[in-house]
Formats: sequence, structure tokens, C-alpha cells
Amino acid sequence: MLTEAMEQGQERVQELRAQLDRLRHTLDRTDSVLGQADAIVARAETVVKRSRPLMPWILAGLGVAVVAVVVVAVLNRDHDDSDGPDDTDAAAGPA
Repeated sequence: MLTEAMEQGQERVQELRAQLDRLRHTLDRTDSVLGQADAIVARAETVVKRSRPLMPWILAGLGVAVVAVVVVAVLNRDHDDSDGPDDTDAAAGPA
């Protein structure tokens, strides 16, 4: 009876050690991931700090690009309207 209790206790200790090893491995992976995330956040912070002085120029360039696209779209629409009636209107016949 005493030997059985000792054997069961030994088995429980071994199971506990196995679980602790798994937990240690999981914590090591978590620590590694958190270290990588910290490095990424630090790099992103550096990029944001460096880009702040450039932001007005970036926004101005974006605004110019949007205006250019709108002008081209309007000019193309006006050009298409001045070509004459569409073939679909002529195929429909008289109204």
C-alpha cells in the first residue's frame, strides 16, 4: 500500500514536470513573440517620427494626384459627349 502510494506520487510528479516543461516552452515562445512585437513597434515609432515633417508634402502630393484624376475624368467625359450620338441611340429607332 505504501509503495503504491509512492508510485502514484512519483507518476504525478512526472506528469507535473511534463506539464511544467510544456508551460515553460509556451512561455519561451510567448516571450520571443513579444520581443519581436516590441522591435516592430519601435521601428514603427521611428518611421512615424521621421515621417511627421514630410506629412504636409505627402498630403499635398496626394491632393494634386486626386485633382489630376478628376480633371482627366471630366475631360474624357466631355470629350466622349462631344463625339455625337451613341450607336445605341440610333439602333433603338425613332421614339
